[in-house]
Amino acid sequence: MKKNGVKHIRVAPYHPASNGAVERLVQTFKQAMRAVTDNGLSSQHNLNNFLMTYRTTPHSTTGKTPSQLFLGRRILTRFSLLMPDVASGARDHQAEQKKHHDVRARERELPLGSTVTYKDSKNPSQWLPGVVVKQRGPVSYLVKLNTGQVWRKHVDQIRQVGNDSSESEIATSPVISQEPTSSLSGISGPVDGMRTNVTDTSSRENTAVEVRRYP
Repeated sequence: MKKNGVKHIRVAPYHPASNGAVERLVQTFKQAMRAVTDNGLSSQHNLNNFLMTYRTTPHSTTGKTPSQLFLGRRILTRFSLLMPDVASGARDHQAEQKKHHDVRARERELPLGSTVTYKDSKNPSQWLPGVVVKQRGPVSYLVKLNTGQVWRKHVDQIRQVGNDSSESEIATSPVISQEPTSSLSGISGPVDGMRTNVTDTSSRENTAVEVRRYP
């Protein structure tokens, strides 16, 4: 007890007043048990009710309940149901935030068994092949590596092979010609720096963009 900072003080025998705090608790307990003698409940039930009441009653000296001093929080009782539900307000606020987020967000779901590439944690610029084996959450997947290991990956760390938005954007992007040309036809007035002339063909599939550079 000394190592924990507890100082044990013994009192004189047969002198209850020397330990008044304990005697006060004993007296309170006896009075409570006498008051519930004929309520039809068992002794254990009455004892549980007394302990619950005692531990949730603010102390006259500290102003806090024994359970609050021990646990650092208030325990739930029937009176807690009469107070405003803070958790419900938090859930409503989170639902409102999710509503605004879902307006711009897109659903991302990977089918099981699909071939993917995942971001290497040791080398973030490198993407390695793997297979989705299980979904552990809305945005969490288990990916099996070529080495046989299974890692948990976030959907942001996974790209589906053959169905990646970045790859499709590259495939459909217009072709840009980097060859310089000295033709000044169709341009009047002084030329400063570089000007770009964009011509669109009639084909919807192939869009050619010509970049002309002038000194």
